[in-house]
Amino acid sequence: MLRARWRHLTPGLVPGVFICALLFPSIAAEAGDCRPTAELLPAKVRKVIDGDTLLLADGRRLRLIGINAPELGSRGRPDHPEARRARQLLRQRLPQGATVWLQPGAAPRDNYGRALAHLFMRRDGGSVEAALVSAGAALHVAIPPNLALTECLHEIEQQARRHGTGLWQHAQPLPVTSLDPKQGGFMRVKGRVVNVEESRHSWWFELDGPLVVRLDKRDLDHFEDFRPLGLLGQELIVRGWATAREQVETGRRPIVLPLRHPTMLELQSPG
Repeated sequence: MLRARWRHLTPGLVPGVFICALLFPSIAAEAGDCRPTAELLPAKVRKVIDGDTLLLADGRRLRLIGINAPELGSRGRPDHPEARRARQLLRQRLPQGATVWLQPGAAPRDNYGRALAHLFMRRDGGSVEAALVSAGAALHVAIPPNLALTECLHEIEQQARRHGTGLWQHAQPLPVTSLDPKQGGFMRVKGRVVNVEESRHSWWFELDGPLVVRLDKRDLDHFEDFRPLGLLGQELIVRGWATAREQVETGRRPIVLPLRHPTMLELQSPG
């Protein structure tokens, strides 16, 4: 199981450095690839929908595990600048009728009924997610229990970021103070922790804007030696799928962003 050690969670961390780069051992991602960790199942491609979703010949809608590609525009909203590039890269690798290999997730479906799997070009490798992350066409995400390639994809993203590849040429987190209280969806935001609270099932980290980060205690096994109060006053960059609350109690933040895994967090020193 992939765990982060939090023993260095103190002021003095180098600004702008991924916390996991400090806490995880270096993982060698061979030539920007990730190897399968379980038996693979064959499938055929019918159509690429966007940079992280495709339709299989058997009718299944497949969402790739471990990545999130920029969103194509909908309901009058423009495309993200990198969205069409991500879709084009996926289409180039996955033409109609292509045979691919699936490693289904520990959780095989998402909340929308889509199949969840890692996707490979060959029976022995050729990770599609790794290719997209390496090209800077998608961000790495980690949602338990689907963590089979988390270490590898995280390291590949670090390499793409160091080289300013693709979206990392201009990828800046949204200041939490700029968020609309009704804003939701996937986001990568930056803010300072101004309050830490514990409830029966979760830890809550209120940022200096309309957003609170929720860490469920069921996920604490991934955060070894974690000290929640150590985040107070720290500046964070956190990514994930946020939800705007329909009803907001007085004094509560209107946007909730779940933190499920340490690779979704970047930590900077205060000041």
